[in-house]
Amino acid sequence: MQYTISATDARRLMRGQGVELWREKKGLQKPEDLSGVLRVQLGVVTEAFNLRWWQRNHDASKLIVSVNSVYDKMPTTTPQAQLRSKTSGNGGYYEYVNDSRDWQTCTPDGVVWEAEHKAIGLIEAKHTRAIGDGNEPYAVVQANYWQFVHQMMVTGFDKTFVSVLYGNDEWRPFVVQRNEDDIATLLGAELLFLRELEGDTPPGFVVEAPIDRPIPGVPTRKLTSVDVESANWASDFIAAADEFVTHYDSDKRLDAAKKALRGFLPEDAVKIEAFGVRVNRTQRGIVISQLKEKAA
Repeated sequence: MQYTISATDARRLMRGQGVELWREKKGLQKPEDLSGVLRVQLGVVTEAFNLRWWQRNHDASKLIVSVNSVYDKMPTTTPQAQLRSKTSGNGGYYEYVNDSRDWQTCTPDGVVWEAEHKAIGLIEAKHTRAIGDGNEPYAVVQANYWQFVHQMMVTGFDKTFVSVLYGNDEWRPFVVQRNEDDIATLLGAELLFLRELEGDTPPGFVVEAPIDRPIPGVPTRKLTSVDVESANWASDFIAAADEFVTHYDSDKRLDAAKKALRGFLPEDAVKIEAFGVRVNRTQRGIVISQLKEKAA
């Protein structure tokens, strides 16, 4: 029997589910039935709209999305893979198979083209709950990061565009960059798992990568007062924060303080929460607000 490892398998493997995955592939355990899982089915239903929305919010004359279900629009080859059709319980779909490792496959939601002449990356559509209550904007990207790493390893592309719907009220795009160290880490884990599949014993070593690891190309870092105090711009930030808090009701001085505070947010950071202010990167730009004291 020829075993294959898909992008979903890679994500599960790197999230500590290697034993369950091994049992499923050996036919000892049935895969989870996702047909009744609301969040999964919502993602399926909204996928096509999600991809159209991504293209609508980019330059449609330069960046074109080819959806996986339309075969003649998908590139038949990528830098490192070939496209082939495959049937499933839901009908037909198309997957890429790595040129060098035919056990590595992936089924991306689509491919992004530049002016319809050159494929420049993969695209994935995600639908998650509304931002807030512990759900950071980038959390869904972190949760699926190893899926993206696997797909870039299989196809050879150096980026994955991610289009995320939050509840029914917000949307954000991300671009995850290829990282060769992570490619090597995942390849090692998959090769080990493949050898274990060819044997009769379940994995003796379960991989579980940190869920909160940085994502290449996506701001995720949060800075607190301790981080600010150790920065070489600490005194300037503290002064601007004091201006913001002190003159919150004075439009002119408040605007000047906001302008100053925006300049302190590093490119790899999603927010600063320090000295009474929150500097938060959002879809609408960098937003400044006061930190509310939590009730004891």
